[in-house]
Amino acid sequence: MESAESVENVETFADNDNEKPAEVQQLMTNIFGEDSDDEEEQHREEGDGEQRPPGYEDEAEGIGYEEEEEEKEWDFDRIMEEKKRERSKKRKRRKDGSIDLCSNADGQIRHVVELMKNAAGEDREANNQRRPAIQKTKMLETVRNILLRADYLEALIENDMMSAISEWLAPLPDKSLPALEIRTTLLKILSSFPNLEPGVLKQSGLGKAVMLIFKHPKETRENKIMASKLIRNWSQPIFQVRLFIFYSFHF
Repeated sequence: MESAESVENVETFADNDNEKPAEVQQLMTNIFGEDSDDEEEQHREEGDGEQRPPGYEDEAEGIGYEEEEEEKEWDFDRIMEEKKRERSKKRKRRKDGSIDLCSNADGQIRHVVELMKNAAGEDREANNQRRPAIQKTKMLETVRNILLRADYLEALIENDMMSAISEWLAPLPDKSLPALEIRTTLLKILSSFPNLEPGVLKQSGLGKAVMLIFKHPKETRENKIMASKLIRNWSQPIFQVRLFIFYSFHF
């Protein structure tokens, strides 16, 4: 099992903003959310129960952008959009010109994504009414089976599955965590995927969702370790994108 040093290393990496160029800081914020000392203090003060971690919506909506930062973000988004189009073309056409059979799964995946988002909405409503939120748990096995299809990965990304996973990992309206089985299952599956592109993490909100899991004081040690490894691995391409932008505009 990985030691506590791995979790601490990711905390140091995420917190050590002074050593990161401004572009990297902005991309990290866009993908993983703000990293505030006040937020960490709130975690400690509310750590006596699982009911009041920092709100996911507050985390997602509480980021402000200056005009210069928006321009840098535009460069990043343009590059990620180009990579997305390239990925889509590769998925739909093989070298011999035939259609990738994986594309036939699009309808099935879109249907499951719709069911996942409906289940998440029903669980939020149940939580607001102080009833058990069980709809996501009831369909977890179905979700697990489709996520474990290695040949579906590109189709999963193209059909908004990462947004659905992000929604499933998000805290409920009363700030309580989703069921442990859901969190553990999804983190394990995400850990088995190849690294997701920064654009996918940003657009889906998945980077922020996993960061919130990592920061939560009541999350299990095992899940924190999985979340820390995901964050560390997902962060590496950000620096490569920055170098690409630099050389594209300076040479």
